[in-house]
Amino acid sequence: MRIRKFFLCSVLAVFCILLMRSDLFSAEKNSRKVQDYLEPVPFTEVSFNDEFWLPRLQTNRKVTVPHIFNKLEETGRIDNFAIAGGLKNGKPRYHFPFDDTDIYKTLEGASYSLMVSPDQELENYLDELIELIAAAQEEDGYLYTVRTNSGDIWSGKERWSYLSMSHELYNAGHLFEAAIAHYQATGKKSLLNVAVKFADLLVETFHESGVEIPPGHEIVESGLARLSDVTGNRDYLELARYFVDIRGRVTEDYEPWGEYHQDHKPVLQQEEAKGHVVRALYLYIGMADIASRIPDSGYSEELMDTLVKIWHSINDTKMYITGGLGAKHGGESFGRPYELPNDGYCETCAQIANVMWNQRMFLRFKEGRYIDSLERSLYNSLISGVSLQGDTFFYPNPLVSSGGYSRSSWFECNCCIGNIARTIPSIPGYVYARSEDGVWVNLFIPGKAGFELSNTQVEFVQKGGYPWKGNISIEVSPKDEARFTVYLRIPGWARNKPVPSSLYRYKEMFDKQPELSVNGKSVPLKTQKGYAAISRKWKSGDKIELNLPMKVRKVLPHPNIKADRGRIAMERGPIVYCAEWPDFNSKRVTHLYIPENAEFKAEYRKDMLGLNGVADKGCVLTGTVKGLFENEKSLAVSKKVDFTAIPYYAWAHRGEGQMAVWLPEEKDLANPIPKPTVKKMLGHWKLEEESGTAAKDSSGQGGTGKLADGLSFDEDSKETAAGSCLHFDGTGDYIKLPEGFDDFVKGCTISVWAYPTAVNRWARFVDLGSGAASDNIFLTREADSNNLIFDSFTGASSSGLVRAEDAVELNEWQMFTAAAGPSGNAKLFKNGKLIADGKIEVSNIKRTRNFIGKSNWSADENFQGLMDDVRIYNYGLSDSQVKQLYKNTKPSH
Repeated sequence: MRIRKFFLCSVLAVFCILLMRSDLFSAEKNSRKVQDYLEPVPFTEVSFNDEFWLPRLQTNRKVTVPHIFNKLEETGRIDNFAIAGGLKNGKPRYHFPFDDTDIYKTLEGASYSLMVSPDQELENYLDELIELIAAAQEEDGYLYTVRTNSGDIWSGKERWSYLSMSHELYNAGHLFEAAIAHYQATGKKSLLNVAVKFADLLVETFHESGVEIPPGHEIVESGLARLSDVTGNRDYLELARYFVDIRGRVTEDYEPWGEYHQDHKPVLQQEEAKGHVVRALYLYIGMADIASRIPDSGYSEELMDTLVKIWHSINDTKMYITGGLGAKHGGESFGRPYELPNDGYCETCAQIANVMWNQRMFLRFKEGRYIDSLERSLYNSLISGVSLQGDTFFYPNPLVSSGGYSRSSWFECNCCIGNIARTIPSIPGYVYARSEDGVWVNLFIPGKAGFELSNTQVEFVQKGGYPWKGNISIEVSPKDEARFTVYLRIPGWARNKPVPSSLYRYKEMFDKQPELSVNGKSVPLKTQKGYAAISRKWKSGDKIELNLPMKVRKVLPHPNIKADRGRIAMERGPIVYCAEWPDFNSKRVTHLYIPENAEFKAEYRKDMLGLNGVADKGCVLTGTVKGLFENEKSLAVSKKVDFTAIPYYAWAHRGEGQMAVWLPEEKDLANPIPKPTVKKMLGHWKLEEESGTAAKDSSGQGGTGKLADGLSFDEDSKETAAGSCLHFDGTGDYIKLPEGFDDFVKGCTISVWAYPTAVNRWARFVDLGSGAASDNIFLTREADSNNLIFDSFTGASSSGLVRAEDAVELNEWQMFTAAAGPSGNAKLFKNGKLIADGKIEVSNIKRTRNFIGKSNWSADENFQGLMDDVRIYNYGLSDSQVKQLYKNTKPSH
């Protein structure tokens, strides 16, 4: 069944997410002291009519969610449950052991959709899904289809035996969340019964003298705490606490796994965010959920005190200006304090979890700094993760790109897409929070909300042009005149603080202050904990007006952030901006720098990016900056350049190319655009010498190579029917080429004749770079397959890859050619015929470790076989030129 029609029914058929859980308020009231914790106003009681968020909600409903349901069917994730339950024969399909959670997340979101817009077709479809899930559950309650189907190499020989990397408990947490949502949307217990049966098994299994191992990937802690609310079974809350407390403690069953798992020390002793970012943030969410359900205990205070310390470690030293978290690609992890490389990871799931966690921190402490952090992530790094069209997504969200980045419609590791689908439409539930006698206005989004306070029903109607304009009006209409307090957040950026720490600061302080009035009468703006409190007896139609001064701000980094020294970022209101290649005649941004006197203005455009049929209204920044260009004498000269910056969230909608958030202030950090490059051959090694260890370069560029590790023409030159060539033994032989290979403005071509005699893993034909994952360009066998790979790295990240399946044959001469043009179009050829194409961005940087027959990665094996006629060009050969090259060299082979 293709799920499409039911998503077209309601303007706001939206999903709740892990965070809001607004429908649990009545249960949570019984477990919290109202005066200690605020309650978010449920998403079901808030609607939008703005031009920024409402189109995103509609796109999510009409495009994103149907797209996900279709993909779940196509990729076999739904069939995996049917196979595990014995309802269908066939081979299960998995990419990762957490594929089951894609079903749970989507089912959870669809359940919340039913709460907003009842739809019998959708409800029937969910019933069918739940039948499959229930069938897959084992008799004692265990539910993990990848083990049942014998397909998980991560899960160990026995249940719970490899929890450091299996996802048995992670999957359980998402199941619990989905079951709660479905039960509250429909009143049916079909999925809730499955969840309870599994939770009971966990309670029976995990305890002192039982299995004493914590979850490898956190989230079950939060799921158990919430399941305790719904069922009234406090054992689930106690188990959640047990999972938190056992971390970092040696037991009979395990020794702590270390920082990657937030398991390097007991939780209450942790003060710094470390390890895998998403795992860490889910742990912090679970800790906050446990603390909120036992608010009178000293343990609760200890949990929250610990979270405050960890929050400061992130916001003071580890957060990007976009609100992004996650510096390292390796381990998808936090870096050291102030380690914030601009090509950092910033996984979309991490940004979602950061928003969720900050909401929980706010509900406990009622401090605006948590919403300031939430808002920064929300408007920048989070929504960057989904295209404006709604059907392509980012996994990482870096702050710089040399090309090669584009959103994908699906990932093998698909956790982020499901999270986006339930996060975007949950935004209405972030706007307001309430106590018995107070309302907190956290976000400024035009729309309507109606909810209860202790003494009356009240309606709030917001109007204004946020985030593009700072004019905000809020009409407050209680059903009966009533006294209560409205707490109005004054964003940190409007108080000259871009972030609630010293991690970033504005280059110039702004003297203009926000202006506040009630019913047209000015009110002195006094803030406490980031909020202006207005206490009065409210009557229907009372109007609050807030004017936040909007100005383009230049942001400076903390001096300890090495990657951003001498650079500035730009923002206006909550929006961070970036420079992107389509807005410049040069189609580059790395040559730009921002002079001291440069000024910028905001320009509102109804069609900001020129995307037909896509809602992309918004403000760009315009002005004049400087750029560096090489002249005829190869000297760098400065010229004025018309400048445009777009919101960071909107980058990568117009093709792949350069992008940067942080731009140099001085020309010394800019890279001049080279004068027009002359197309030429950079190296040609015929490998037909009769003796010695020098591989002569016939291109005239002086790039003589050195035969290494015992390789010599005296011993290894071979005469075959194809002529003279060189034999590589596959153990140590290779050719070291000189430094250089930095002139690829017009593209790059690598061509080689090869006769492989063995399948050596990742055996290179050619590898140009400065070490492993350091601006490499390489032509290689893929692992131990017969696939041919052409890959290019910008810094430590791949900027594009082209793969040709089953292209490399043993004991046969073949000419392989890889060609990339200046626009990034890349192709692979075999014997002059095109066999694969794709996108690759080749960076222009001096390379110091360049090889024929050897990889820059120490773990890779060397080439084994014969090689001849290796060529490298500084431009991309055309199809006809490659074909002609093959014809010209074929007679020798």
